[in-house]
Amino acid sequence: NRRRRPTRGADVRVDARITLQEAMTGVKREVLVRGVGACDSCQGSGAAPGTQRQTCRSCGGSGQLATQRGFIMFSSTCPACAGQGSVVATPCSACSGRGAVERERKVNVTFPAGIDSGQRLRVPGQGMPGVNPSEPGDLYVDVAVEPHEDFEREGADLVTRENLSFVEAALGTEFDVILPDGTEVAVAVPGGTQPGSVITEQGRGLQRIGQRGRGDLHVVVNVNVP
Repeated sequence: NRRRRPTRGADVRVDARITLQEAMTGVKREVLVRGVGACDSCQGSGAAPGTQRQTCRSCGGSGQLATQRGFIMFSSTCPACAGQGSVVATPCSACSGRGAVERERKVNVTFPAGIDSGQRLRVPGQGMPGVNPSEPGDLYVDVAVEPHEDFEREGADLVTRENLSFVEAALGTEFDVILPDGTEVAVAVPGGTQPGSVITEQGRGLQRIGQRGRGDLHVVVNVNVP
């Protein structure tokens, strides 16, 4: 019989949405993966367990048919076996002889701290299974971070806004900012602070992916002028 070559499993791409809190701390989430994969019952051959694919009689196992027209020989794909060189005499009941089935499974994916929208994670070997048999494909996860009610993100930096009274801005004050991950940051406002001033707390933003350190927290001060 003509043996079919091993075929690497297909890569799979999925979308995943996480919160800003999860982007700050990092999170492990289950991602649902759907696609076509090799049938476990027949190992992708399409033949019922205990049987084998049979050599195609039309092409003798070559997968090609030769036709001579005058002095010229033409070659075409054998329609009986679709060029595979073998046919299924007894189809696998699990996949109806197709050798592949629809699959749906859950894969644990680790989203590292600092991950941002538009970035893609690669999970090796978690794509679709190979055929006959071979190595599986990879899973690619396209990340989107959901907007936050109180914070904006600029790379690894966080930006938030705080409303102060005229007296608080004139005399100075202190307040706590609660970050998306629940951490409290004490912010000191010096006396004479003007509307629109930005107070920066270094290292209180998100982890920098692939680098050491964290981004900064920027607090934009709005002053309610009487």
